[in-house]
Amino acid sequence: MGLQNLATRPSRACGPSRHADALLPDLTGAGREQLNAVYGDPPQLGECFADLVVAHELTHLFHEYDEATGLTDFPRLWVAELFANIGMHGYITEVEPDQLPALETICQLTTEAPSARWAVRELNRMEESLADGPLNYVWFQLGLIVIAKSIWEAGGVTAFRAFSDTLRRRDLSDEQILEAVRAIAPEAQRALRDWPT
Repeated sequence: MGLQNLATRPSRACGPSRHADALLPDLTGAGREQLNAVYGDPPQLGECFADLVVAHELTHLFHEYDEATGLTDFPRLWVAELFANIGMHGYITEVEPDQLPALETICQLTTEAPSARWAVRELNRMEESLADGPLNYVWFQLGLIVIAKSIWEAGGVTAFRAFSDTLRRRDLSDEQILEAVRAIAPEAQRALRDWPT
Protein backbone atom coordinates (compact mmCIF):
# COMPACT_ATOMS: atom_id res chain seq x y z
CA MET A 1 0.00 0.00 0.00
CA GLY A 2 1.52 3.32 -1.04
CA LEU A 3 1.29 6.68 0.66
CA GLN A 4 -1.26 7.87 -1.89
CA ASN A 5 -3.55 5.01 -0.82
CA LEU A 6 -3.20 5.95 2.82
CA ALA A 7 -4.55 9.40 2.03
CA THR A 8 -7.65 8.06 0.25
CA ARG A 9 -8.38 5.14 2.55
CA PRO A 10 -11.34 5.86 4.84
CA SER A 11 -10.19 6.73 8.33
CA ARG A 12 -11.34 4.10 10.76
CA ALA A 13 -9.73 5.62 13.81
CA CYS A 14 -12.06 8.62 14.02
CA GLY A 15 -14.38 9.44 16.87
CA PRO A 16 -12.49 8.92 20.16
CA SER A 17 -13.91 12.12 21.68
CA ARG A 18 -17.47 11.15 20.78
CA HIS A 19 -16.72 7.67 22.11
CA ALA A 20 -15.66 9.19 25.43
CA ASP A 21 -18.97 11.05 25.60
CA ALA A 22 -20.84 7.80 24.93
CA LEU A 23 -18.75 6.01 27.56
CA LEU A 24 -19.33 8.53 30.38
CA PRO A 25 -22.65 7.07 31.64
CA ASP A 26 -20.95 3.67 32.11
CA LEU A 27 -17.97 4.92 34.11
CA THR A 28 -17.60 4.71 37.86
CA GLY A 29 -16.60 7.82 39.76
CA ALA A 30 -13.00 6.59 39.74
CA GLY A 31 -13.18 6.00 35.99
CA ARG A 32 -14.43 9.55 35.39
CA GLU A 33 -11.64 10.92 37.57
CA GLN A 34 -9.09 8.92 35.61
CA LEU A 35 -10.53 10.10 32.28
CA ASN A 36 -10.44 13.74 33.43
CA ALA A 37 -6.93 13.43 34.89
CA VAL A 38 -5.52 12.29 31.56
CA TYR A 39 -7.67 14.13 29.00
CA GLY A 40 -8.93 17.17 30.90
CA ASP A 41 -12.31 18.19 32.26
CA PRO A 42 -14.27 17.95 30.06
CA PRO A 43 -12.20 15.25 28.31
CA GLN A 44 -10.49 16.44 25.12
CA LEU A 45 -9.36 13.21 23.49
CA GLY A 46 -8.97 14.89 20.12
CA GLU A 47 -6.09 16.91 21.53
CA CYS A 48 -4.45 14.03 23.41
CA PHE A 49 -5.23 10.88 21.44
CA ALA A 50 -5.69 11.74 17.76
CA ASP A 51 -2.04 12.49 16.96
CA LEU A 52 -1.03 9.09 18.30
CA VAL A 53 -3.17 7.36 15.65
CA VAL A 54 -0.71 8.47 12.96
CA ALA A 55 1.61 5.66 14.08
CA HIS A 56 -1.27 3.19 13.62
CA GLU A 57 -1.93 4.43 10.08
CA LEU A 58 1.76 4.37 9.17
CA THR A 59 2.00 0.77 10.34
CA HIS A 60 -0.63 -0.12 7.74
CA LEU A 61 2.00 0.75 5.11
CA PHE A 62 3.79 -2.47 6.02
CA HIS A 63 1.11 -4.77 4.69
CA GLU A 64 -1.02 -5.02 1.58
CA TYR A 65 -4.43 -3.40 1.25
CA ASP A 66 -6.70 -3.73 -1.80
CA GLU A 67 -8.88 -0.62 -2.06
CA ALA A 68 -11.33 -2.30 -4.45
CA THR A 69 -12.14 -5.23 -2.15
CA GLY A 70 -11.06 -3.89 1.23
CA LEU A 71 -8.99 -7.06 1.71
CA THR A 72 -5.58 -7.10 3.32
CA ASP A 73 -2.97 -9.83 3.37
CA PHE A 74 -4.17 -10.66 6.88
CA PRO A 75 -7.02 -13.19 7.21
CA ARG A 76 -9.50 -10.83 8.93
CA LEU A 77 -9.91 -7.08 9.23
CA TRP A 78 -9.44 -7.21 13.01
CA VAL A 79 -6.09 -9.00 12.57
CA ALA A 80 -4.86 -6.21 10.25
CA GLU A 81 -6.07 -3.60 12.74
CA LEU A 82 -4.44 -5.43 15.64
CA PHE A 83 -1.17 -5.45 13.65
CA ALA A 84 -1.39 -1.67 13.18
CA ASN A 85 -2.18 -1.23 16.88
CA ILE A 86 0.87 -3.30 17.87
CA GLY A 87 3.00 -1.04 15.70
CA MET A 88 1.43 2.05 17.24
CA HIS A 89 1.87 0.78 20.79
CA GLY A 90 5.47 -0.21 20.09
CA TYR A 91 6.32 3.17 18.60
CA ILE A 92 4.79 5.10 21.49
CA THR A 93 6.40 2.82 24.08
CA GLU A 94 9.85 3.17 22.54
CA VAL A 95 9.82 6.76 21.24
CA GLU A 96 7.15 8.72 23.15
CA PRO A 97 6.58 6.83 26.42
CA ASP A 98 5.23 9.97 28.09
CA GLN A 99 2.23 9.62 25.74
CA LEU A 100 1.27 6.13 26.99
CA PRO A 101 -1.38 7.42 29.43
CA ALA A 102 -3.09 9.28 26.56
CA LEU A 103 -3.05 6.10 24.48
CA GLU A 104 -4.00 3.59 27.15
CA THR A 105 -6.50 5.26 29.48
CA ILE A 106 -9.53 5.50 27.17
CA CYS A 107 -8.77 2.00 25.89
CA GLN A 108 -8.68 0.45 29.35
CA LEU A 109 -11.79 2.29 30.50
CA THR A 110 -13.60 1.11 27.36
CA THR A 111 -12.80 -2.55 28.06
CA GLU A 112 -14.05 -2.14 31.63
CA ALA A 113 -17.42 -0.68 30.55
CA PRO A 114 -20.37 -2.88 29.52
CA SER A 115 -20.23 -3.83 25.86
CA ALA A 116 -24.01 -4.35 25.48
CA ARG A 117 -24.53 -0.81 24.09
CA TRP A 118 -22.76 -1.78 20.84
CA ALA A 119 -24.86 -3.42 18.13
CA VAL A 120 -21.91 -5.29 16.63
CA ARG A 121 -19.47 -7.00 18.99
CA GLU A 122 -18.12 -10.13 17.29
CA LEU A 123 -14.54 -9.68 16.07
CA ASN A 124 -15.22 -11.22 12.66
CA ARG A 125 -17.99 -8.64 12.10
CA MET A 126 -15.82 -5.62 12.87
CA GLU A 127 -16.27 -4.09 9.41
CA GLU A 128 -20.06 -4.21 9.85
CA SER A 129 -19.78 -1.94 12.87
CA LEU A 130 -19.36 1.13 10.63
CA ALA A 131 -22.97 0.82 9.41
CA ASP A 132 -24.31 2.95 12.30
CA GLY A 133 -21.47 5.47 12.32
CA PRO A 134 -17.94 5.33 13.69
CA LEU A 135 -18.48 4.83 17.44
CA ASN A 136 -19.04 1.08 17.38
CA TYR A 137 -15.93 0.73 15.20
CA VAL A 138 -13.93 2.89 17.64
CA TRP A 139 -15.00 0.47 20.41
CA PHE A 140 -13.33 -2.35 18.45
CA GLN A 141 -10.17 -0.33 17.89
CA LEU A 142 -9.82 0.65 21.54
CA GLY A 143 -10.27 -2.96 22.66
CA LEU A 144 -7.68 -4.11 20.14
CA ILE A 145 -5.21 -1.51 21.45
CA VAL A 146 -5.41 -3.17 24.88
CA ILE A 147 -4.57 -6.52 23.28
CA ALA A 148 -1.80 -4.92 21.20
CA LYS A 149 -0.22 -3.72 24.44
CA SER A 150 -0.10 -7.28 25.78
CA ILE A 151 1.54 -8.50 22.55
CA TRP A 152 4.15 -5.74 22.64
CA GLU A 153 4.85 -6.44 26.31
CA ALA A 154 5.23 -10.16 25.55
CA GLY A 155 8.13 -9.65 23.19
CA GLY A 156 8.50 -6.15 21.77
CA VAL A 157 9.69 -5.95 18.20
CA THR A 158 10.25 -9.73 18.12
CA ALA A 159 6.57 -10.34 18.89
CA PHE A 160 5.56 -7.70 16.34
CA ARG A 161 7.62 -9.39 13.62
CA ALA A 162 6.34 -12.84 14.61
CA PHE A 163 2.77 -11.53 14.34
CA SER A 164 3.48 -10.20 10.85
CA ASP A 165 5.35 -13.33 9.72
CA THR A 166 2.77 -15.86 10.93
CA LEU A 167 -0.52 -14.05 10.38
CA ARG A 168 -0.11 -12.45 6.96
CA ARG A 169 -1.97 -15.27 5.20
CA ARG A 170 -5.57 -14.89 4.08
CA ASP A 171 -6.29 -18.63 4.30
CA LEU A 172 -5.95 -18.96 8.10
CA SER A 173 -8.97 -20.26 10.02
CA ASP A 174 -10.13 -18.59 13.23
CA GLU A 175 -8.53 -21.37 15.26
CA GLN A 176 -5.23 -21.05 13.37
CA ILE A 177 -5.25 -17.30 14.02
CA LEU A 178 -5.74 -17.84 17.75
CA GLU A 179 -3.07 -20.54 17.86
CA ALA A 180 -0.58 -18.24 16.12
CA VAL A 181 -1.37 -15.47 18.62
CA ARG A 182 -1.01 -17.93 21.52
CA ALA A 183 2.51 -18.81 20.37
CA ILE A 184 3.42 -15.10 20.40
CA ALA A 185 1.52 -13.89 23.48
CA PRO A 186 -0.71 -16.32 25.42
CA GLU A 187 -2.38 -13.47 27.33
CA ALA A 188 -3.42 -11.87 24.04
CA GLN A 189 -4.92 -15.14 22.84
CA ARG A 190 -6.95 -15.40 26.06
CA ALA A 191 -8.19 -11.84 25.61
CA LEU A 192 -9.24 -12.60 22.02
CA ARG A 193 -11.07 -15.76 23.11
CA ASP A 194 -12.81 -13.74 25.85
CA TRP A 195 -13.71 -10.87 23.50
CA PRO A 196 -17.15 -9.61 24.55
CA THR A 197 -20.00 -10.72 22.30
